[in-house]
Amino acid sequence: GVPILYSAGTFTSNTSTVIYTGNNPGGTTTIETGITYYNLTVNNTSETYVLSNNLSLSSAGTLTITNGTFDTVSAWSINAGHINLAGSVTAVLNLRNSTVNLNATTGPAALITKVGAAGTFTAGTSIVNFNGTASVTATSGNFINANSFATLTSSNSGTFTFGGQVTATTLLQAG
Repeated sequence: GVPILYSAGTFTSNTSTVIYTGNNPGGTTTIETGITYYNLTVNNTSETYVLSNNLSLSSAGTLTITNGTFDTVSAWSINAGHINLAGSVTAVLNLRNSTVNLNATTGPAALITKVGAAGTFTAGTSIVNFNGTASVTATSGNFINANSFATLTSSNSGTFTFGGQVTATTLLQAG
């Protein structure tokens, strides 16, 4: 199902968080992609949340998967400041062949982070671009070291530091 129906007008997110918690008995729940979110959270252990187009969040915003599966399904892009898996064993992020642009300018570095010991992240053949100005440190507390990426690119003005093994077909430091 599509829980938010948006066709025209202005959606002003300010610093709010939109939380998807529904369970579509007929299958997956489609995330509305015609608006820009500040923070977006999905939270239902028995649901798969999918994209039907590119997803945009504020550069200061966070995509959080608390419970359930967030699946890009196709080659859609995600633009956000941060992505967090909230530590639940049922929190799953599947990027497939999408492009992720992490654009954080303040606060914690733009990373795909697990909060706690659980959660599953599948990079697939995704491309991850670190575009913000926050420094990026890849440590055991995030998923950068544990996955194989098609491409990791850092074009931010901060530093990019690896704390362990990183596997990428292409690894670029631009700028």
